[in-house]
Amino acid sequence: MNMIPQLVKTPLRRLLLILSISGSLAACGSAIVSAGISGTGIVVGVLTGFGSIFVNGVEYEIDTAQFDIDGQRDFANAAEAQQLLAVGMVVRLEAKDNGDGTGTAVRVVYDDSVEGPIQTVPAPFNGDPKRLQFTVLDKSIVVDQFETTFEDSAFDQLAMNQVVEVSGFIDANGSILATRIQGKGDLVPGQTQVELRGAVASLSGNQFLLDARTIVFDDNTRFEDMQAADLVDGMHVEVKGTYQNGGSILASRIEGEQDDREEIPSSNSEIELQGVIYSFVSAGEFYVNGVQVDASGLSPVVQLALQDGVELEIKGHMENAVLIAEKVEFRGAEAEMQARIVAADSSASTVAIDFGNGVTRSFGITAESLLKDDRNSAPSEALTLSRLVTELNGGNNTIYTSLSIRQQGGDWVVVKLKLKDSLYTYEVDAAIEELDVNTGSVTMFGMPLSLDVSAIPGLANLNLAIGDHIELKDTDKNGVFDQIEVND
Repeated sequence: MNMIPQLVKTPLRRLLLILSISGSLAACGSAIVSAGISGTGIVVGVLTGFGSIFVNGVEYEIDTAQFDIDGQRDFANAAEAQQLLAVGMVVRLEAKDNGDGTGTAVRVVYDDSVEGPIQTVPAPFNGDPKRLQFTVLDKSIVVDQFETTFEDSAFDQLAMNQVVEVSGFIDANGSILATRIQGKGDLVPGQTQVELRGAVASLSGNQFLLDARTIVFDDNTRFEDMQAADLVDGMHVEVKGTYQNGGSILASRIEGEQDDREEIPSSNSEIELQGVIYSFVSAGEFYVNGVQVDASGLSPVVQLALQDGVELEIKGHMENAVLIAEKVEFRGAEAEMQARIVAADSSASTVAIDFGNGVTRSFGITAESLLKDDRNSAPSEALTLSRLVTELNGGNNTIYTSLSIRQQGGDWVVVKLKLKDSLYTYEVDAAIEELDVNTGSVTMFGMPLSLDVSAIPGLANLNLAIGDHIELKDTDKNGVFDQIEVND
């Protein structure tokens, strides 16, 4: 199952089987604190936490960094800039490796993928109600109930004409796989501010097209890193402006860009790139976030797992605008659940859950784990394991969570953990490890679970086997699952 969001389940399950057979599990995981790039290089990945900032499992010191956050570059200090950063954003760093699992960022850049009104009714993606697809300024957006981080919005609150800021990865169809969605209110033509990026087309007079969207500029439009006279068809730009009646954009600012990843193809530095594979031809030719990758020098086991839709982190260097992969770490959740948190341990870096029946299971928290407090009462500071421990020790035994996990180093670790005010049902979406259809006992991610065989008629006729991916629901939250769905 892939992460952020999970589009193709089969390739990663196949990957895990291959790695298990070959004994090469180390190729798919990383240590509690990942090693960053050696020397100075470019890092692209999801921001998962703060101390300084955590990206791709590495803590980067930002006290002396320069910042470019959504076009804003003048900050009094790093603390002021950090206030504009948030968990789930895809950021780009110029960074130095400290050689001890930490790094120092020289430059931190964040640009949202698109910001504007939702134009189509959010609908299940490929028939999956846990994933929704809609468009924003003609860009296709895919969000995931578990994997997308929401701010001032929620998975079940997305609606037509809601204005959202989107950050994410690109897939094979040009869709944005959202790692973060922030609500910005409702559309008011003539007032709503929007942002979009792309290549100039059909330039004529004081207007041009980005995709099919008409952009109009005038004497009040500010140009950055270019002049109005520099505009030509094919030029990559970022536009900020006001949404008009009829859908055109009156630009307040136009910034010139070679393209939205111009710093990577021309780099002589080491590269660390997170994203989702698309346009896969072979291990020697595929794309991740707009960058062509050649992984033909890696082991046959890793090459076999490279397919469209698989999320990964690649470390390597550029040659002739191609990223030559030296190491690949596969990212992505293999199981998801909605459960109750019953314990947390800062020293062991673990969190324990149950489904209301007293049977608990602990999962590791790593530097790559994304923790988010989505409750209405959430404090402004970032969620940390120590804060969770304090709350549990204070007697709160009804902390609900949506949680995604993956295997690493022979155990299971958290990919994303989001605290919720309430849950309508307990849910599990994972692969079967053990099963007895007669007694209704099933084991998933090393945790024994119970099925209500009387509530699931024909369970034996489903012909379930070890390794099959199923979704379970416990509608009355008593620890016995009474609904089952078999995933493709």
